[in-house]
Amino acid sequence: MMLENIFHVYGILSRFKLRIYENLYLLAGIFILLVFASPISAWSSDTTFTMRGVTVTSTRVIDGIGQLGDYANDVIYAGMKNEVLEIDSLDANRALNNTRQILGRIPGVEITENEMGGFTANGIGFRGFNPYQSIETNTRQDGYNISADLYGYNEAYYLPPMEAVKDITVLRDGAGLAFGPQLGGVVNYELKDGGTKPIELNTSQTTGSYGLFNSFNSIGGTIKDFRYYGFLQYRRLEGWRDNSQQTQWSGFASLKYNPLKDLQIGIEYTSLRNLIQMPGGETDSMFYADPRGSLRNRNWLDSPWDIGAAHINYRINDNSSVNFVSSYLLSQRNLICGMKMYHQTFRIQSDRT
Repeated sequence: MMLENIFHVYGILSRFKLRIYENLYLLAGIFILLVFASPISAWSSDTTFTMRGVTVTSTRVIDGIGQLGDYANDVIYAGMKNEVLEIDSLDANRALNNTRQILGRIPGVEITENEMGGFTANGIGFRGFNPYQSIETNTRQDGYNISADLYGYNEAYYLPPMEAVKDITVLRDGAGLAFGPQLGGVVNYELKDGGTKPIELNTSQTTGSYGLFNSFNSIGGTIKDFRYYGFLQYRRLEGWRDNSQQTQWSGFASLKYNPLKDLQIGIEYTSLRNLIQMPGGETDSMFYADPRGSLRNRNWLDSPWDIGAAHINYRINDNSSVNFVSSYLLSQRNLICGMKMYHQTFRIQSDRT
């Protein structure tokens, strides 16, 4: 009997506690409705609520490739065939600047892969133009020319390492005539600018077959009104054929200063030092019999490259801006082939746009 009374009292207390919880949930629900839904309850059935418009300005990228709008980076691209590649979103071999995996996504591109075989840089061409050493293409870095002879010997002996590139802008066909005399279009490599933290460090070490070792190290950041970025790359590889090897050092440094909100002043410096041994000395029949063979060990090439640039960007208003870029390129091509040595020096005073 006593046990039944105990269970009866426990049941009454449980129901009382449950009702308390139910009342608390009910009060909480009423409070939420009063606080968050009171403006909605004030609307009548014929009330129209118009939300403010939201504008998203960005490059539409699908699988790493997209198109620029009519106006971007102080350049009018309206009516131009263009593509932009975001390098960090691509699955490609960036340690060897594998152009086929990076730029091969663009329709109509033709590529000669010289760099992976030990030469200085890969070649790019569009729709029937000669791709060897990008001789028909206007090659640029951060908007200024990096080829030695813009109007004559326009071969590109230097390309920035893809680990340092943020995106690549490509203008095809006659659209490139707005930037130079090349009919094959424009390829502009835009480098990273350092980020927003006071200091950011990045290092990448890559090894592979045939003695490949690639070391890329960069530093960048923003301190008050100054933004800086720099990298140093070292690469060494032994070629697939005999008497072939490559050693390369490349470096870059940039400093940007914003004294005003709409004014930016910047300077950049790029350097390349390399030494390349190229195989040779065989006839066609000897090459067919042994593709890896090489009888000549005197084919050497080095092409020191130095580029300095300065720019001033000023935005007058939302519709107008002024951009001034001046660059100086000093480069050489030293070649020993057989028993003769060829030496050629290029000097370009300035490239203003």
